[in-house]
Order: sequence, then structure tokens, then C-alpha cells
Amino acid sequence: WAATVLGLAGAMLMLRPGGAGPMSATLAALGGAVAVAGSVVFVKKLTATERPATILFYYGVISTLVSALPAAALWQTPSPSDLLLLAAVAGFAVAGQFLAIRGYGIGEATAVMPFGYARLIFAGIIGFAFFAELPDAWSLVGAGVIVASTLYIGLREAAGRRQHPLTEPAAEPGPEPLADLWADPGAEPLADL
Repeated sequence: WAATVLGLAGAMLMLRPGGAGPMSATLAALGGAVAVAGSVVFVKKLTATERPATILFYYGVISTLVSALPAAALWQTPSPSDLLLLAAVAGFAVAGQFLAIRGYGIGEATAVMPFGYARLIFAGIIGFAFFAELPDAWSLVGAGVIVASTLYIGLREAAGRRQHPLTEPAAEPGPEPLADLWADPGAEPLADL
């Protein structure tokens, strides 16, 4: 719990509530973080019974319905070049979500989740390369605190599993075949023909 509170403190350092930005933006960012954490828990539970394609399909349908009304209120018809960019974003987003779902299905959420913080590094690189943005000292310190607390939680849970090897069933050795990426997790494997 202390590491979780420390991670929240890191987020507060980055957001600097009461500083230059509006409080509504800070609350929206915190609400988004809570929503992401909740979605990770649900996706981890769903991977035990559902295929990644099913999870992606329903995510797409539900997120489209939820965002339809706000999008309609501010709609601007995209140009053909914008449509190409949107298609590229959609392709990368679906691929990223599919891989994250597979990761949560194969591994522990606490082991997979820290890889999401690589976004901080990539966002910093892209911001500098394309927009000449440099993160300030508070953002760097806050990001460091978040990453450190997340790594601590992951290492602590991994050490706890090593001390109690009977708490979870052992995984079968070897990589999962590529053909099983879309397979139903509860289905029996097909017999050789």
C-alpha cells in the first residue's frame, strides 16, 4: 500500500494540483487512471474465459457507443489525409490492445502492467522529436517515482510468489504457438488430422 500511495504521489508531482493547470484536468487525469486500473482487472478476468478477438470486438462496440454522443456534438468531417492518419492510429491501437490482452491472459497483471510505463519514455521522445517539448523537472521526478513504485510492487509480488510456490498452478513450459492467439481459452485442442 505504501508503494501505491508513493505512485499516487508521483502522479501528483506530475500534475501539480493547484499549479498552472485547471483542477478539472487533474481530476480527469486521476479518473482516467482509476478507469485504466479497473479495465486491467476486468480484462485479466475476461482472458480466463474469452478470446482476445471477443474482448476487442466488445471493447470497440461499447467505446464507440459511449463516445458517439460527444463526438456528434463536436463533429468535424475529416479530410482524406486525416482519414489515413486515423486508420493508422486505429491499426496501432487495435494491435496494442490485442497484445496487451494476450499479455494479461498469459502473465500476471502485476508483471505486465509496468511495461505500460514505457509510454512515458516514448511520449517524451516523440514530444521532443516532433513538437520540441521538453519535460520539466517535476514531470521527470514524478515519472521516476511512479516507475520506481510500480517496479517495487512487481518485484515484491514476484518474491512473494517464489516464497509460496503452491499458491498458483505452475505454467506449462515453452512458448505458446502463434496459431493459438485467437483460440478459445476453454476449448480443447484439435486432434491431428
